[in-house]
Amino acid sequence: MQDPSTFDPMTMTRVIDAVIEAKHELSTKMQSEINLPYVTADATGPKHIMETIKRAQYERDVDPVVQGMLAPIRKLVTKSKEIEATQTESKDADENVMNMKPLVVVVGGCARSEHLRSEITKTFGKEWEVRNLEMPEEAVVQGAAVLAARGAGWQ
Repeated sequence: MQDPSTFDPMTMTRVIDAVIEAKHELSTKMQSEINLPYVTADATGPKHIMETIKRAQYERDVDPVVQGMLAPIRKLVTKSKEIEATQTESKDADENVMNMKPLVVVVGGCARSEHLRSEITKTFGKEWEVRNLEMPEEAVVQGAAVLAARGAGWQ
């Protein structure tokens, strides 16, 4: 098959749209079909893309990204366990805080992934609170502001 970097912009748009649609389908289905006729042509004739992607394949392919996303959460869990272990005197006051469900804000297409959600549950060792954001862009902007403040040395 032809190198994808040589496809014209319209072809790349068709391929990207089909992959995004397949990713969304894999949130609720065990497999997804990508069927793009006449993607390109060469001397031998027209070329088509007909692929079946299984959820297990998708999860295997995105797992390195998921594990990278979980790294800060793992640090948080480790830190909270250290704090919990050192707090013995005010245990009654903090008991409600330690028993609360963690709240994780996940924004974007990967938020629908059952693989990501199950990995977060494994990381915390308990269920976590799920919230549907009305405006996910706001969470992205706030997160960027926090990172910028940290980069500037603010506490």
